[in-house]
Amino acid sequence: MTYNKSGTNPQGKVTVLIKTLDNWQTGQKDGNTHVYLVTSNSIATLVFPTVGTASFTSKSTVKELGPDGTAIATVDSGNMLQMDLNSTTSPQQAGITVQRSTGGLWYSSAWASSGNKVTTVAKPVLGGTVLIQ
Repeated sequence: MTYNKSGTNPQGKVTVLIKTLDNWQTGQKDGNTHVYLVTSNSIATLVFPTVGTASFTSKSTVKELGPDGTAIATVDSGNMLQMDLNSTTSPQQAGITVQRSTGGLWYSSAWASSGNKVTTVAKPVLGGTVLIQ
């Protein structure tokens, strides 16, 4: 993710793979491993609150992948993807939330509540690198 040359519009693309035993199409646990591909497609915000941290939101599309890694179904589009990243911790951390286009939640890396506020909690990044410049 970056800003355009004039520094006014965020650009880029994020792809997140989520493995779960939940079938998002039925809303039930079915004991099978499901792999969902969440792809950003319209960035709404990109901010850098402190050095080494970033937060962004974008519209996204959720697709279910088959065993061979190809998309077998588009589950939903027009979802809201939010990511909070921290490259200053060891290990690096990412908090991910995918909200359904019709309301509700597809996925959250973890939640924490304090008073009346619920926030996404960042978890360690176990593969790959978070680079914030």
